[in-house]
Amino acid sequence: MNEKELVDKLINDGADVSAVDSNGATTLMWAALYSDLDLVKKLIKKKADINAKGIIYFNPEKTSYYGCLMDVAVGKNKMDMLKYFIEEKKLDVNDKGMQKETKTAIGWPALMFAVSLENEEMVNYLISKGANINLVGGLEKNTAGLIAFYKNNIQICNKLIAKGLNVKQVDSSGATIVLNSVYSSNIEVMKLAIKKYKEAVNIPSQGNWCPIHAAVYSGKKEQFQLLVKSGANTKVITDAGYNLLQLAVLSNNVEMVKEVFALCPEQLNVKHKDGQTPLLMTDIEKAPAIAGFLISHGADLSIADGSERSILNIAVDAKNLELVKKICELFPVLINKQSKTGRTPLLIAVIRDNFEIAEYLCSKGADVSLKDTSGTSFFSESIFSSNIEMLKLALEKSTEEINIAWGENWYPVQAAVNKAKREQFKLLIKYGAKTNVLTSSGQTLLHLAILSKDVELTKEVCNLFPEFLNVQSKTGRTPLISAIIEKNMEMAEFFCSKGADLSLKDNEGDNFESLVKYYNTPALLEMFKKYSKK
Repeated sequence: MNEKELVDKLINDGADVSAVDSNGATTLMWAALYSDLDLVKKLIKKKADINAKGIIYFNPEKTSYYGCLMDVAVGKNKMDMLKYFIEEKKLDVNDKGMQKETKTAIGWPALMFAVSLENEEMVNYLISKGANINLVGGLEKNTAGLIAFYKNNIQICNKLIAKGLNVKQVDSSGATIVLNSVYSSNIEVMKLAIKKYKEAVNIPSQGNWCPIHAAVYSGKKEQFQLLVKSGANTKVITDAGYNLLQLAVLSNNVEMVKEVFALCPEQLNVKHKDGQTPLLMTDIEKAPAIAGFLISHGADLSIADGSERSILNIAVDAKNLELVKKICELFPVLINKQSKTGRTPLLIAVIRDNFEIAEYLCSKGADVSLKDTSGTSFFSESIFSSNIEMLKLALEKSTEEINIAWGENWYPVQAAVNKAKREQFKLLIKYGAKTNVLTSSGQTLLHLAILSKDVELTKEVCNLFPEFLNVQSKTGRTPLISAIIEKNMEMAEFFCSKGADLSLKDNEGDNFESLVKYYNTPALLEMFKKYSKK
């Protein structure tokens, strides 16, 4: 028995043809979606409600959906079904689908779906059956015409105009056919929109968003040129405070930036209300060519953003060495400029773990002694770099004392061990770092190595400093007790093999034996048998 036969059997056996799902979609709507006209007719014959509406989503984000039977028929390109609904069952050709937000029938009619899908055959059929081309649908108050000019099919646009389209209709945001035509990939659609409603070239939608803003921000060079030719105002500012050059920069499209700059060079150093110029707005990681273009055409490098970040700080943050070099050559005073948080380009370079830039900045005279507002210095941050050359550079350039605690009993060598930086740990020792330092809780370097979870580092620290093996912290924990509590059996085994004192207890009264009983794992039990006999 195939699926269709199974459905037939269910219907004949009295299945509820009026059932709806959690979104109100009827059995009939689902049949229209996945089956054929024969099954739809059978359901209707069994008294399925042809006028019932519900929601059937057709994208994962649940932003697009069918709201009635005719929406489904158009969406699935089932002309026979659409004709049946309109011609035989006399459904209103202008019937609107369900709107998901309001759960009322104010959604899109079939014509809007047909236009959206650029299905000329269905558009022509629906119009021939009296579809209202100016009917408003959905919360956005769209019309077939507004949708048509957003799409690429000029034949549909012309058809709607010939049938009396109100070209001055706007949606709930104030968008016109001209604004919508910006997003069409067919420039002829925009030409037609401007021809029919030229005044709309400078009519803004919500947020004072004009067609020319949309063209620039979307990187639509051809549309931008057409709008300018048609008299678009190039000085207009959006309510969010953006001019055209700033929007061009935000588009990450260097050709668009060049096009706008050629027309509006006076906007080069204009600040947005947040204090950023076009250069400071540039996403240097994604569009370094834009920054290079703006700088080469006279962008003011002295201007900082609202956080006092200079363009050099931003270039360093983007890890763009070539741009960093260019800025330093043109405006070297920025090399030691600090932001509101005290960060210099060098501090940003080490935080971003970029040795090449850090080395270059040092060669250009970067002040290695400067700290940010949290006390971070080039030396302190270099310990955490993935590149040992960073710490070597810091030790070479910095005069910072490596045996002075950064905070309460927290030394550089402790930080290196705690973060499992083996090479940095050895280099600090080579440069004279004290190793008999304790944390405020009495932990040795060996305790910190255990917490780093790096077994090889832990073994190295223990081999270098065997005197730490049985040292107890302020909580009484030995390295062995700490390893067991951290559930690191390899470390625990190593400490036992090195002669760890199994009898020592922490402040809770726990020792090796009591912890073996508490955790009761095969590995610990075997370890206890092996070493308790010695």
